[in-house]
Amino acid sequence: MLESLLAWSQSQFRQLRFEPASLALGEEVEKVVGQLQQQASDKSIPVQVDVPAGLWVHADRQMLHLILRNLLSNAIKFSEAGKAVRLETAKSSSFIHVSVKDEGVGLSPESISRLSGRNADGFTSYGTKGEKGTGLGINLCMNCIEMHGGSLLIQSEEGRGSRFTFSLLASAPEKNSGALCSEGLKGCKSALGLS
Repeated sequence: MLESLLAWSQSQFRQLRFEPASLALGEEVEKVVGQLQQQASDKSIPVQVDVPAGLWVHADRQMLHLILRNLLSNAIKFSEAGKAVRLETAKSSSFIHVSVKDEGVGLSPESISRLSGRNADGFTSYGTKGEKGTGLGINLCMNCIEMHGGSLLIQSEEGRGSRFTFSLLASAPEKNSGALCSEGLKGCKSALGLS
């Protein structure tokens, strides 16, 4: 069954087209948080967002939404009722770092290693209301983040929560930015004048 799910997820990823554009990060985050309101409300979990106005990223909208949706949904899934989930950003040189933090059940070092190494075979975890997790969503996130030239950093401690952080190339609003580059982060730097 898991092998079938993995094959399906890989086929879904292959169907995604990488079409980066300059995106207002706050607007994209707001859209995704809106999609998850019911899930958060069911567990009385506030989703706190700290994205300063004027932050733009060079990213594929569909992939960015997939990444944000998976990370935020997992944070809600593995949090106790009433605990907050927080999305925050930081800027350094040419990059925007996006972190999703929860105060949930956390991950063991072994689980972090398996997720980071994409060893989802036989991996099963359960949320605080019995919601099942297989690690496939994180696998898809990693694929999408790598298409942007980045990686996913997982920091967690059992019983104290988790923080998932990824980075995107900073951008500025400009016309036809989606046509500037299609080779991920490395190919975009010179096109955006950030090399």
